[in-house]
Amino acid sequence: MSMQWDEVTHLNGGLYLLQGNFSSYLNHSSFYPPLYDIFTAGFFAVGGISLFTSRLVSVVFSLLTLYAVFEFGCRTYGAKTGLLASFFLGIMPGYFWLSRTAMIEPMMIFFFTASGLLFFSWLRTENTKFLILSGLTLGWASSRSIKR
Repeated sequence: MSMQWDEVTHLNGGLYLLQGNFSSYLNHSSFYPPLYDIFTAGFFAVGGISLFTSRLVSVVFSLLTLYAVFEFGCRTYGAKTGLLASFFLGIMPGYFWLSRTAMIEPMMIFFFTASGLLFFSWLRTENTKFLILSGLTLGWASSRSIKR
């Protein structure tokens, strides 16, 4: 698939962070939450700077989301329902297309799903640890960088 115009911002953000060019990052890429760009920079450091490596971040978060949906369905209605839910999510055209692009949406979907799963775990067990983790997970997904 050819590069989408939305992907360029995250490619540049990951590249700026990898090179340690924080002033350029704050000037050009600070309107998105920085966590995706941090993961992109990490993947660039390990796998080299390429479009494939940047798209691999979305693939990893999409697979983690499928697992989180399976866990949520399994804990709520059983393993069969969890498997069907994650299967149907995985074959949805919009989700499948987003999973192949270097955009922030797969990461956001994962963190919101994980936050819901942790909150549900808190409701069932009333263990404060799950509530704190749910809040942290939700905060990681929506935190914004500070623009000068």
